[in-house]
Amino acid sequence: MRKIFFQSLLEYASENSSEIFIAACEHVYLCVVALVIGIVIALSITIIATYWKLDINTIINLFSFLRLIPGIAILLIAMPVLGVGTFPTIVTLTILTIPPILINCYSGIKNISPILVETSDAIGMTPRQILFKIQLPMASPFILLGIRTAVVDVIAIAIIAAYMGAGGLGRYILTGILINDMRMNLVGSILITLMAFASESFFGHLQRNIEKKCYGK
Repeated sequence: MRKIFFQSLLEYASENSSEIFIAACEHVYLCVVALVIGIVIALSITIIATYWKLDINTIINLFSFLRLIPGIAILLIAMPVLGVGTFPTIVTLTILTIPPILINCYSGIKNISPILVETSDAIGMTPRQILFKIQLPMASPFILLGIRTAVVDVIAIAIIAAYMGAGGLGRYILTGILINDMRMNLVGSILITLMAFASESFFGHLQRNIEKKCYGK
């Protein structure tokens, strides 16, 4: 029975390979765009707050609160306002990518020894030089940890794109549930799992390499 099902799964994947490939590309596109926007926003907030010595705990708490809200709930809130399609999906995913990146980026800078910052200031470095040559490079392992977390989250949460008509692999899971087709469920689930595993492995390896350069570990 298992052998028959496995053969049926392979046949389904083979017969629909072009559609599956397009859905996978849509999924990657949505994740990459949302992640890039999330990185830009999180880094911008951190840079501005660090340069001007602002307290952004309120902003961090706000984004942390948003992260507690399930992606499907944010989707239902966004749909009446933004409608359906790619744009509202990217907005929803971006909101969910910002918190881990912002929290880790800001924490990384705050964890840098004040003595190092004071020493850099004493030898004549400007606040901008300290930020971009000392603080951000030293905080890079924390920043990558935030990106690593956000990547895995957004790949999984991007399943909701199917509800908003933006495509992606989530439509195989959604349709598979609706018509009780386990093959569609598995195709979507397996590919999303592989994407998350590959991303986690890549950014994990990158983070470890940067930690060695920064801390010599």
